[in-house]
Amino acid sequence: MQTLSFNGLDGSGKTEQVNLLRWSHPELFHFSNPLAEYSECWPKLDPLQMSKWWFEEIPIDKFISIIIASLNERNRDIATGKITVHDRGQRMYQAVCVATWCTREDITYEEAMDKVANRFSREIENPPEEMEIFLNVDPTYQLSISPYLQHVMKKPKRPEWMDRRYARYQQNLHFALSSLCQIKSPNVEVVVDDCAILVHNQICHHLNKSFGLQLSPAIEHLKLLIGFGGYSESGKSSFADRLRLEFGFVRLKFRFFSQSLRANNSEVNPQTISYEVMRFIEQHPFAEYFSVESLHGFNASAYLKLLLGNRYKVIFMDAGREQRIARMADKTGIGHKEAEIIIDEKDAKKRQNGSEIVREKADLLVDNSISSKQSFSNLLRELGLSDPVTSLGL
Repeated sequence: MQTLSFNGLDGSGKTEQVNLLRWSHPELFHFSNPLAEYSECWPKLDPLQMSKWWFEEIPIDKFISIIIASLNERNRDIATGKITVHDRGQRMYQAVCVATWCTREDITYEEAMDKVANRFSREIENPPEEMEIFLNVDPTYQLSISPYLQHVMKKPKRPEWMDRRYARYQQNLHFALSSLCQIKSPNVEVVVDDCAILVHNQICHHLNKSFGLQLSPAIEHLKLLIGFGGYSESGKSSFADRLRLEFGFVRLKFRFFSQSLRANNSEVNPQTISYEVMRFIEQHPFAEYFSVESLHGFNASAYLKLLLGNRYKVIFMDAGREQRIARMADKTGIGHKEAEIIIDEKDAKKRQNGSEIVREKADLLVDNSISSKQSFSNLLRELGLSDPVTSLGL
């Protein structure tokens, strides 16, 4: 039986790497469920109540028993001919028990480590031989992505004392993991200092060597994906079309992906949309440049930033209200007053959906109130695409 586990501190990207394997090679892997689904002893509580149960209410011996019983049940959840993938391995949960105990009670690390290790060695049934991948986040990189994490990780507001306790737990978890890794090093340690898809490609390289697989790097052909935001008649569509005609960009719309997900009865959220965008890019290996419209909010863009890094650029097209009203009237042949009503209604809806946040967070703000030719030239210069021939290597 072949088993793979992702381990590391909270926020290291364990779950995302599991998701990326599920996205890229679902046929090769069997993905275990969250540990709480392997025992009825886990309560179904909201995050704040769960924290209270975890750190205050349940006796520590009973807590460790639930962890071990769930791990034993998880170990029986396998699929013949597939590599089983765990989000957190057995030793990771051993560290969780130690960190929880040290956070709750006045007990030394050494005593907690010894007692937990004895229980795991006695009570874990038929432990699998895991290939452990340990994700170690570079602090500078973690700081750089914090603005994006705020948009994709919706954490409940907690009392200050609870935040302090969680920080103490993370310190204890770091110590426990470090101690266990000193006893036995993980098979692979990956430094997370770049976007998730590049870390995924590193992991695939290690899996190829360890399991004799032939996993190809994901979307290596992508050079640039542009996300266009802006209010109505700001020039998003015309600029996207010029990039298509002059530079060979594949032009996409977020609406296409949300409609496709709904048609397949799939949940529509920033994560699922982002993965569908990546799937489309992966399925078009001969295209290197893509654009996607229209960004009414920033959450999907934040997710794409975490997945693709600097290969995804958010561009906000800016133009004055009166100018956009005039463009609407000229394009549709309606009167100024009617165009004004339409523009104001669309603007209000886009502001409600988060267009101002897109404007604030954009990588590039394009002033399209000047001549369209000059605005487009400015955009090309910022993107390093000023010469269609040399830029695309044609």
